[in-house]
Amino acid sequence: MIPSHLAKILWVQALEESDPQGAFLPLSTRHHATQQARAEHPIPATNFAQSSLAFLETRTHTIWGFLCQAYPGLQVAWPSRTCPLSAWIVGVPALLAGLLVNGLGTSQRVNLLNFPLLLLLLWNLGVYLGSAILCVRSSSGARAWLELPAHWTSKLARGLSPSASPSRNP
Repeated sequence: MIPSHLAKILWVQALEESDPQGAFLPLSTRHHATQQARAEHPIPATNFAQSSLAFLETRTHTIWGFLCQAYPGLQVAWPSRTCPLSAWIVGVPALLAGLLVNGLGTSQRVNLLNFPLLLLLLWNLGVYLGSAILCVRSSSGARAWLELPAHWTSKLARGLSPSASPSRNP
């Protein structure tokens, strides 16, 4: 199955579960989509999984058509919600982290706040080290990269000051 089709199926399922009264997706539309999908894909005696996927795709396609007519911005926004990163980039490290945490055993507790706090401490350490290195280096090249932003912010500060007149703005 194509991942984008699966994403739409899961999105429509989440919408249906979060809207049981039918405020955004009317119950009649859901029923019509189910009846249409059943007519196109009757339950076979063999290959039930393949038929179920085809049923879900047809039902989702019908509901998606209604949603795109009812909410035109959805069709424009849908492609931008997809992430260009491969699932492997996220999935493999997550799996490895899970296996490492599982290696601790059932007697060990894993505090979920430890890792973000450790990253925050490492970030702060990097900033402090970078600041210390820039202060120790006395060459003019070390501070040259600060001149352009300093020039822009000074212009901005002059332009935003209450005593500045429009004729003085650069």
